Amino acid sequence: MIRDFDIINCNDLEKTYGTFHGRAGAKWEVVLKNELYIMKFPNNIKNMKKVEISYSTAPLSEFLGSHIYEILGFETHKTYLGYYYDKLVVLCKNFDPNRNLLHEFGEIKNHVSSTNTDSFVDSNDTTLSDILKTIDESEILQNKEEIKERFRDMFVIDAFINNSDRNNGNWGLLYDETNPKKQKIAPVYDNGNSFNNKLSVEQIKKRLSDENELINSSYRTLISVFKNNEGKNIKPFYMIKEKENDDLNKAILRNVPKICNKFDEICEFIDLIPNATKTGLPIVSDVYKIFIKSTLSRRLEDVLIPVYEDLKELQEINKCSKGLIKDNDGGMTM
Repeated sequence: MIRDFDIINCNDLEKTYGTFHGRAGAKWEVVLKNELYIMKFPNNIKNMKKVEISYSTAPLSEFLGSHIYEILGFETHKTYLGYYYDKLVVLCKNFDPNRNLLHEFGEIKNHVSSTNTDSFVDSNDTTLSDILKTIDESEILQNKEEIKERFRDMFVIDAFINNSDRNNGNWGLLYDETNPKKQKIAPVYDNGNSFNNKLSVEQIKKRLSDENELINSSYRTLISVFKNNEGKNIKPFYMIKEKENDDLNKAILRNVPKICNKFDEICEFIDLIPNATKTGLPIVSDVYKIFIKSTLSRRLEDVLIPVYEDLKELQEINKCSKGLIKDNDGGMTM
């Protein structure tokens, strides 16, 4: 049995002919304990501006982000850390080994486009209202409310772990091979763009030593891949603090108690990640662990909990007022 913190020696794993798309580093399909896994490599980022390291920490981010989702009660792809010679890698269990069960959301958008002659739908478009409209208008989706609920939940948890790339190609549905009307939401996967994975140790130390920098890194400057109707990338914590979207408010009410109840477990999980492999290959520094826990704490304490408390208070007031009192930027009004 493989334990969560076992670091897998991938040098001699059997490789298959499976191929995968995506721009965030190379991906191979390998066999581990008679099961298929996708082995993901770190992306070479040495030519990026303002980046002081040669490779991203995406394998670590994938591993940690997926386990945080799992700790919070979401179904995810199983992940293990490993090493392939001088590279840290992450192994992600392939939940669609036959390549025909997973339908990414971009494919679903394409189907809506092909059946709607009045407008063209760009499968890569991440305008938030367009995504929700696609779900409502799709003729092939079942359980639409459940799908929208999962999307909102991911919006909140991705903000919490600073996953800035939840695009239309890394979430979707699993279809039954014999009956397309039998669908289930795919496990949460592809969390490699979490936790500021392109920062050097010196950049991390600078942020930890400066309160303003830490707040910026925690929530003030974070952006999402999703866009508003003006085509600008949404700042997720600004949107959460506005409390103007009822469905997002419900996602806050669902998920913030989970995060609070599991926060110590999340921090313990971070602390238990080995600093290096048995071969001496670095995995995560102590200062990066401190940075991750600090930013998670600030997001929770500075934004998520206050918004949750405001929403709970508004709920109680609305019960007494029979729903007549609403919240807006100017305060409570009748």
